[in-house]
Amino acid sequence: MIKPKISIVTTTRNDNHGGDMTKRMNMFVNSLAQQCQRYNLAAELVIVEWNPPPERSPLRDELKWPSQGGMLDVRIITVPNEIHQRYTYADSLPLYQMIGKNVGILRSKADYILATNVDILFSEELIAWMASDQIEKGYNYHVDRFDVDMPIPDPDHLNSLQLLDNCRKNLLRRNMRSGSFNFKTQLMSWIYPENRDAGTEKLHTNACGDFALCHRDDWWATKAYPELDLFSFHIDSLWSYIAHFSGVREKVLEPPLALFHIEHGGGYTPETVNKMDSNLKERRLPRLSSKHLRTATFRMSMQRKALRYNKEGWGLPEDSLPEDVVCRAKWNDRNIVINGNKTKPLLSVVLAGRNDEDSIHGANPIQNTLDRWATIIKNHTNSIELIVVDWNTPTGQLPLSEILHFPSEFTHNLRIITVPANLHNKLPFSSSIDFYEWIARNIGIRHSNGEWITSCSPGTITGSTLVQKLQSGSCKSEKIYTTSNDSGDCILAVREMWLRLRGYPELPFDDKSIGSLLLKIANKNNVVIALFDDSDVFEQNDGYEDSINSSMLSTLKKIISENGIQHLNPPDWGWNSVDLIETNAQAVQKIPDSVLMTENV
Repeated sequence: MIKPKISIVTTTRNDNHGGDMTKRMNMFVNSLAQQCQRYNLAAELVIVEWNPPPERSPLRDELKWPSQGGMLDVRIITVPNEIHQRYTYADSLPLYQMIGKNVGILRSKADYILATNVDILFSEELIAWMASDQIEKGYNYHVDRFDVDMPIPDPDHLNSLQLLDNCRKNLLRRNMRSGSFNFKTQLMSWIYPENRDAGTEKLHTNACGDFALCHRDDWWATKAYPELDLFSFHIDSLWSYIAHFSGVREKVLEPPLALFHIEHGGGYTPETVNKMDSNLKERRLPRLSSKHLRTATFRMSMQRKALRYNKEGWGLPEDSLPEDVVCRAKWNDRNIVINGNKTKPLLSVVLAGRNDEDSIHGANPIQNTLDRWATIIKNHTNSIELIVVDWNTPTGQLPLSEILHFPSEFTHNLRIITVPANLHNKLPFSSSIDFYEWIARNIGIRHSNGEWITSCSPGTITGSTLVQKLQSGSCKSEKIYTTSNDSGDCILAVREMWLRLRGYPELPFDDKSIGSLLLKIANKNNVVIALFDDSDVFEQNDGYEDSINSSMLSTLKKIISENGIQHLNPPDWGWNSVDLIETNAQAVQKIPDSVLMTENV
């Protein structure tokens, strides 16, 4: 997986909450994109669109997005109304902010994750700091937020440098650890009065929901924000204490590293807390009280131990959520280069193997498969990419990248992803299983770029007729295609379908029958399963016998059917959060073209 340096996670909905929210979101997104470009910060922005109003356009159609090919990747993950309706106060609370942020945190890609909001601005100095190598694991970073009294800029004439300069000239309030100071009234609203002992650690909880940055391992260690069925007030503060007493120490960055927030009527301020509570009372919507927060933090302080509000299933891990990439950054551009031009492939072909000559997935079977595909690619140059996942190279053997012959057709079309022995050895039965084919296939699927993705064993080769059907639109995106309703060894589906089904089940054994479990899961997801035509796929007998106990397979299928299970894998299936080495055929090509086999069988 190509990973950004930082994931910036936020949640919102297109209902104009807080006043002029569309303009605020445009300001936030486009200012951030300009700053990432200036400071060469490879970042992804994960926007969780919670419970979209049916009468309004989705965010992807509503906002003005940055140009493609910059430094900011923008993804929108949608939590639909049917999931929102699971919560007690769904009718009076249209956006569960902290649960929405957890959805984005869980599905983020970077090692460092920043949870923030969609109506703030980062100072230039703060972006420069994030682009540096000063962020450390084990810390929860906070900054002061400066509130600003000024009009919201026109998104069509947005220059982030001018905008930040205007913010500094129109400061209204500084929200810091001890409290909020109003520059106009010269009054201080205390959180920790100097003459009173709060009875626990005095963390920077003032507007801390606008900036919480730490390593993904630290987010996971704390189980992210408490997913309470309440209005979101104080939940961000509660998490800061959970992080602190989980060993994630707070570090406050001093100005000029700061945030700016243009004042509006919909949010909390020290001067309007009574108005907020009256509004919540009218809506019969509870919130975490200051008394409850103090009680919880005092208890953690006395016990020197964090309270746990979430179980393992935070961030809606069992729900398959729609996702749109509305802006692709240049650092995340895996498009194939053909004669100097970039093109997104129509089909990605995933092969998995290792340089073990005694294996049906060894170098020779993969070489034969590559030679066959070279002929097909020659006739469909711009349409196909191949991905070889090289798993756990045996000791004393060369990796596949150094032993395979790469015909010239593969110069830009083939990528090799290496899974080293140290990662293989972390799996449960690595001492007796040297090749986890189905996990390897999932890794290739997650790294692929094609609109359609097919995964087959070496020796099973799709033909030109299938590629022609894909080009003509004969294959339907709502179906998955396979050679057999029982095996699932060779499967073709659109990218969105693979993401929806979460790939092959990543079980702690390796067996050809695992493919049939994917078909069973597809059935529980109401997916139509179609068979390839005889002319679409050529299969060679690989002599691979199923080794899984047939009763075990039947039991697994029964469990899936009777319990309505839609997924066996977590959201990061395919080792989506693991750094793996990736090279292309051009980088490893060392010998002349091999003799191409004809396509006739």
